[in-house]
Amino acid sequence: MKKKYCEFATDLCPNGIEDSVQENKIFAAYSSHNPDIVKIIEEGLKQLNRLTDIRWQSWSKDMDIENSMIFCEICKNISSSKAVLIELSDLNFNVLFEYGYSIAIDKKIHPTVNENFDFNDIERFIKPLLGIGIGKYENNRFSQKFVKKRFWEKEKSNLLMKFSEKDILDDSTEIETNSVLFIKNNDKQDISEAIEWELTQSNLKYIIDDPQEESNNIIWYCKQLKKSFGVIIDLGLSGKKENLNHFLKCAFLAGLSIGSGRRTLILNSVHAQKPSDIILLVNPYSSAKDAKRFASRFLSQHQNSFAIINSYVQMLQIGKESTFSNIDLGDYVAENDLSFIERSFIETPEYSELFKTGYKLFIGRKGTGKSAAFQKFKMTTPHNSFVVSKLFNQYNLDDIYNLTTEFDTDNDKNKVVTAFWKFVLLSLIAKDLHDFIIDKKNKNGFLEDFEQRFLDYFDKHCFFDSDKSVTEHLVEIIDRIKSSSIYNVKQLQSEFYQQEIITLLTEINSFLKNSKKQLFANIDGLDTNICLKNNPSLISLILFNLHEVCSNLFGGKILNSSVNLFIREDIYDTFKDKITQKDKVKKIFYKWDKDTLLLLINKRLQVNNIQNIIYILSEDFTIKILMQKMSYYVFSRPRDYIFFFNHLIQIARFQKLDKIDNRIFNVALDYYSIHIFESMEAEILTLPFKINFGEFMNGIKHLINDKDRILLEYLQTLLEKLCLEEKEQNLLIAFLLKVEFMVYIENNTSVEWSKLIEPETKLRYILNHSKERKTFIFHPIIKYLLEKHF
Repeated sequence: MKKKYCEFATDLCPNGIEDSVQENKIFAAYSSHNPDIVKIIEEGLKQLNRLTDIRWQSWSKDMDIENSMIFCEICKNISSSKAVLIELSDLNFNVLFEYGYSIAIDKKIHPTVNENFDFNDIERFIKPLLGIGIGKYENNRFSQKFVKKRFWEKEKSNLLMKFSEKDILDDSTEIETNSVLFIKNNDKQDISEAIEWELTQSNLKYIIDDPQEESNNIIWYCKQLKKSFGVIIDLGLSGKKENLNHFLKCAFLAGLSIGSGRRTLILNSVHAQKPSDIILLVNPYSSAKDAKRFASRFLSQHQNSFAIINSYVQMLQIGKESTFSNIDLGDYVAENDLSFIERSFIETPEYSELFKTGYKLFIGRKGTGKSAAFQKFKMTTPHNSFVVSKLFNQYNLDDIYNLTTEFDTDNDKNKVVTAFWKFVLLSLIAKDLHDFIIDKKNKNGFLEDFEQRFLDYFDKHCFFDSDKSVTEHLVEIIDRIKSSSIYNVKQLQSEFYQQEIITLLTEINSFLKNSKKQLFANIDGLDTNICLKNNPSLISLILFNLHEVCSNLFGGKILNSSVNLFIREDIYDTFKDKITQKDKVKKIFYKWDKDTLLLLINKRLQVNNIQNIIYILSEDFTIKILMQKMSYYVFSRPRDYIFFFNHLIQIARFQKLDKIDNRIFNVALDYYSIHIFESMEAEILTLPFKINFGEFMNGIKHLINDKDRILLEYLQTLLEKLCLEEKEQNLLIAFLLKVEFMVYIENNTSVEWSKLIEPETKLRYILNHSKERKTFIFHPIIKYLLEKHF
C-alpha cells in the first residue's frame, strides 16, 4: 500500500500504517450504547475465538485506548486485520465511520444487524449501504452465524464503490483529483450559503451534495470522492433526532474520505455533540461567519496544492488523445454539471421561450432539464439586456408561512405573503442593478445621469446595505416582527417596506427605460426547501402569491420584461387551480423525445473527442439495439440518460473493456433500476402523508406474482393495508401515474397520463369504476426492479 496522507497528522501517517502487517484477526466494530447487544456481541466474540482459527478482536476489551488517540488505535487495528465485522444495529456514528474507513482501505467487510433491527425508518442512502451482504443474527446464535459464514475466507467483492490503490491519496500532488466535494447540512441554510460562497470565490472545481435536493446513493458519493482532493462535511445540528439520517450519512462519508487520504474539513453546530472517534477533526460553529472562516482557512491551506494538481492535469492533457478510459459525460445533476451545460447544451424549443417577453411558468418533473436551462441562461447575456437569475434554495419559507398563522382570512394571509415576495424580488433586482452600475463605473470611470440617480437612491435606503445579503435582511425583519408581536396586516406590510418598495419599482422601471435594456428575471430552486409533509398548505399560499407577484407586478409595470418561474410539476399542481382563465399565463412544459436525448449524449461525447456513440459500441450491439432498449427501459429525461450512459462507461472502464455490449448494458440497467427506486422514493416524500415505499413495493411484488399488471381493486386493497385513507390512496395513485410508475390500460391500450387534458377527472372516473376490472400495467423498469430487488 502507498504511503497515505493522514488528516489527523496533516501529513503522512507518523505511525507508518501502510507498513502494518496483516494479522490473522478480525476487528469487530459495534456500538456501546445498547448493553443487551454489547453483551451478545462480546459473549459471541469469546465463542468465536474458541470455535474458529482466527482471532476476534473486541474494541472494548482488546485495545489500549486509555492513553492514546482513539482514532489512531482503531486505524492501526483495522489496517492490520484480515477482515472487519460491522455491527450496525444501533446505527452509531463511530461504527458507520469505521465502515466507510474499512471500505476506503479495501478490507473484507461483513455488515450485520440484530434480529430486532427495523429497516423501515432507514434513510434512502443507508438502505443500499445495508443491503451489501447484510445479514441478521439471532440473539442466541451470534457465533454460529459467523462460524457458518466464514466471510473472512471469501473473495472481496468487485464493486464500483471500491477504492483501488490509485484512489488513495498520499502527500504527492501528481494526481488528477482536483475537486472539492461539499456535503451540506440538513438544517441551517445560512451556513451552507456561507460555505458555498467561499467555494465560488476560490475558483476551484466543486461538487455539491444538497440533502434537500437530491437522494444520491453510495456509488455516486464514491465516484465524486475519487474526483476530489478536498472534502467539506457539515454535520449541522447532528444531535437532533430528525437529523439522524444525515448524521449517519456524514459518518460514513467521513470514514471514506479520511480512509482514502482526502483533505477533509468536518464542521458541526456548537449545539450538537461531537462524535468521539474523530473529535479532534470536528470544528464547531456558532454562526455563518464561523463556518465561512473555517471554510476559507481550509481552502487557503490547500490552495497551492490545488494549483500544482491543476497544472499537472493540464500538462497530462497536452497532446493526449481522448480514450475510452477517460471519457467524462459530466453529472446528471444540473448544479454539478455547469461545465457541460456551458459546452454542450441542447437548445430545445422550450428553452427558446425564455427569451420572449412576458411572464411564463416553466414546469416539469425532476430531471427534465429545468435547472439546466436556468443555469445556461445564467451564463448567457442576451443583447442589450439585464439578467437576474436567482436560485431560491437558501430562503426559509417556513418563517414567512408561520407569520400568517395568526390571521383568519385568506385575504389577510395573501397580503402578508405578497408583501414578502415584493420585498425579496425587487430587493434582489435592485442589488444586482447596483452591482452592475458599480462594475461599469469601475471599468469606464463615468456614469450616465440616470445611472447615478439609481445609485443615489440605493445608497440612502437602509435595507440596501451592500455588506448584507437579502437573506440577512429578511432574518432581521422576521426577528423584529417576532419580538414585537406584530399581528396587524398593515404593520406587517410596513415591516417589508411596503411604501419604499412601490417607489423602488418606479426607480427600476425608470432605469430600464432610460438604459433601453430588457429585464430578464429567472427564478428557480423553490422546491428544494419546501416540504409538503411539514405543511401541505404552505405550498399553495407561498407559491401562488409568488406567481401573482411575478404576473401582476413585473408584467404590468416593467416594460419589455421577461420573468420566468421554474417550478416542479407536482408543486405546480398544488396551486394551479387558483390560476383563473383570465390570467392567461403562458405555461411551458419540459418534454424530451428520444432523438433529442441521443443528440445530448452525442454532444457530450464530442467534448471527449468521440464524434458519435456508435464508436464505443461493440459490433453486435448496434445503435439500433441500444436505442430500442433505452426506449423500452429508460425514462425520457436528460437526468436519466446522463445517469445511464455514465454507468455504461464506468462499468466498461471498471471491467477494462473498450466497447459497450449487451452484458454491460444489463449491469448498468441494474444500477439504473435502483436509482429509479431511490428517485421515486425521494419524489414520494413530497406527498402530504407518510408511506413506506419499500413496503409498498414488496406488497405489489406479492400481489402480481411475476405478472406485469395489477387490478385497481387489488391496488386499493394493498393501500388500505398500508393504512392509507381514501383521499391519500387517490393522491398516491395520481402520483404513480404522473411519474410513469404504471400506466392505465383502456381498451387494451395504454393511456399516456401526461397528455390527458383533464387527468384528475379521468382519475375520478377510473376510481369510481374500480370493480370493473380496471387495470394498470407497470413500466418495464419497475417490472425489472420488482423482479431483481424485491
